[in-house]
Amino acid sequence: MSIGMFRQRTIAKDALLAVVLLLIAQLAFGLLIVYLLSDIDSKLAGQRHRVAVVSISNRIANLTEKFGILLIFDLSKDGRNSDPDTEMWQALSVRIESEFRRLRALSSEDLPAQEILQEQEKIFRAAEAFYRKQLVHSNNTAKPSKVKVDPSSLVLSHDIYEHYQELLARYKAQRPAREILSANSLLSAKGILVGAFFVDIVFTFILLALVLSRLVNGITALALNIDRYKSNQPLVDFPSSGDELAKLDKLLRETIQALENSARYEMTLVDGASDVIFRLDSEGRIRDLNAAALGQWGYQPSELEGAPWQTIVPPESRQAMRAFLLSLPHEDHSSAFELAIKRNDGALVDSRFSGYWSEVDHSTFCFVSDIGAAKHREEELREKENDVRMLMRNLPIGLVVVDQFGAFLSTNERMEQMLNGAIGSTSGSTSASASRHVDDVFRDNDVLVQARRVGQLRTQIGNIKIGNRKADGLDCEITVVDLAGTNETLLVVEDVSEKVKLENLRKDFLQLLWRNLGEPILKVKQMVLGIEVKTEKEQTRVQKFVLNVNRLIRLLDELLRLEELAPGKLVGALVPIRASDLADSAIASLADYALNQGVKLELQMTPQVVLADFERVVQVLINLISNAIKFSFKGGTVLLQVGQDRDQVEFSVIDSGRGVPLAKQAQIFQAYGQASVSDASSGTGLGLAICQSIVEAHGGTIGVENRETGGSRFWFKLPRLEVPSE
Repeated sequence: MSIGMFRQRTIAKDALLAVVLLLIAQLAFGLLIVYLLSDIDSKLAGQRHRVAVVSISNRIANLTEKFGILLIFDLSKDGRNSDPDTEMWQALSVRIESEFRRLRALSSEDLPAQEILQEQEKIFRAAEAFYRKQLVHSNNTAKPSKVKVDPSSLVLSHDIYEHYQELLARYKAQRPAREILSANSLLSAKGILVGAFFVDIVFTFILLALVLSRLVNGITALALNIDRYKSNQPLVDFPSSGDELAKLDKLLRETIQALENSARYEMTLVDGASDVIFRLDSEGRIRDLNAAALGQWGYQPSELEGAPWQTIVPPESRQAMRAFLLSLPHEDHSSAFELAIKRNDGALVDSRFSGYWSEVDHSTFCFVSDIGAAKHREEELREKENDVRMLMRNLPIGLVVVDQFGAFLSTNERMEQMLNGAIGSTSGSTSASASRHVDDVFRDNDVLVQARRVGQLRTQIGNIKIGNRKADGLDCEITVVDLAGTNETLLVVEDVSEKVKLENLRKDFLQLLWRNLGEPILKVKQMVLGIEVKTEKEQTRVQKFVLNVNRLIRLLDELLRLEELAPGKLVGALVPIRASDLADSAIASLADYALNQGVKLELQMTPQVVLADFERVVQVLINLISNAIKFSFKGGTVLLQVGQDRDQVEFSVIDSGRGVPLAKQAQIFQAYGQASVSDASSGTGLGLAICQSIVEAHGGTIGVENRETGGSRFWFKLPRLEVPSE
């Protein structure tokens, strides 16, 4: 919380400050009252003390006077004192002693009262001593006699009494100024209280006026701006004070600006809308028509302003229009119906009329859409849908939609023909497919699982039989596509029976070629090798002949091997294999060859596991490494690297040879593709094509790139197998 927050003046802070000041004023007023009451109470306590001292002193004086009178009376009688007189003396003495104790307690901190106490005790003790002296003398005289007493000789003489009275009078008059001050203090207290009360009232009214004046002025300014906004007058700017009302005024201006922007935006939308938008007032007249009326109805908005709605509604639709308008005030939402609108040229336009009754404006807001174009578009869509249906029906491939469990949902006509085993024999695509399941139709199990595993989402599964009976089965290829946003899957089924026949013919041709060409060539080779050569020229001719025969045999052998490695042949033979085992086997097979060529073999790898056919992957590695050795310079190095690349395992064979020309990199993996013409004498051009077939059969990829430092890098990637850690 920053200091600037406290410096910022707000109405709430002003009100809080006013309340605090009022509380302080009331507290000061209360403290003043407490002080005055305490002062008056202390002065009244002193007055009560003096009154008590005087009262007790007067009682002691009266009792002492009675004691003296009794003494004079007793001494004036003849004879001894009687018992009643003695009891009276004792009772009177006890009362005087009691009053002395009370006066002594009151005068403990009052010196003038102590002086009176001492004088009274002195007088009383003298009288009491005189009495006891005369009493002893009277009792010791054998014969009673009348005693003549001189009053002037007694202790309680008139002068003594007057002296005592003077003490009391002096004590009473000892503090006249304080008593007068107490009266003045009471009067002053009353004056102070009245004055403080009026000051408090005036202070309160001043604070309220200061706070309320600011609040009233701000509210008045807001009310004035609201009234000016209602009457479409510009707002008045007031001095900004930074308080809540200023923020409210700012919010009001922002709200008004937002409303004006919304109104302009709304008018822009209304004017730019393709639908006709207008308002029907309480008399059923058209108001605030937008510009779309010109395009749809041929009317300028000004032409229909104030016109009755019957102007645009033909007579045959007016009854329905009237009933629709009468029903709108009873609806809590917008309603719509279709009718024909009469254009300016008299033509009728199929339209959709929507309306909403506003109780505030006592008007009906109307939206009219030209549905003639929409109907035309619907007809076009229906025609296109029919065309698509016709196209799907006449497609030469079968289409099947299955659910997540493999049950058939729908098929096209070609698929039904393949299912029934005869072209032209259909049985209704939807109803006929309702009870079918992929596991019942396709002869291989888990067709969907295999397709997703090997081809991910779109992979052809070759040579799968389909049909209700084995005899009626068709050779087909299947592509699986998961339909986005649903649990359904599309199977694209292509009839490849003719392709299978051609492949069988090709196989037969290759076998026939081997029997009719390969075997005789081998026999000829054996015969030539059995010939005894006599000259060097004959030896050279025999070597060239054997070299060409070997090349021809190698060509026939790789043709047969390429056929065996057609896609799909390795599926089902894949097992988890450590990549290190594959690399070690390939390097061990080529160690002697590398030594003879003067090339060094190196291995760099990280532990990985792949799902593969061991022999086929080793064959790929041997082919790539042997090519690298063959095209490396003597003393060079061939490096085999094995590592992880995301969710795949990458095998790289790096050499230091001449590299592969960039123009040849795209075709060397094709059958009979070679990097240069000079390579034709040393190979058949089928090795890399075979490697590509093996890698793709594993769901992998293969490629080549030249290195900046010289040489090339042949690589292939296989899906990595996750092995749980133990």
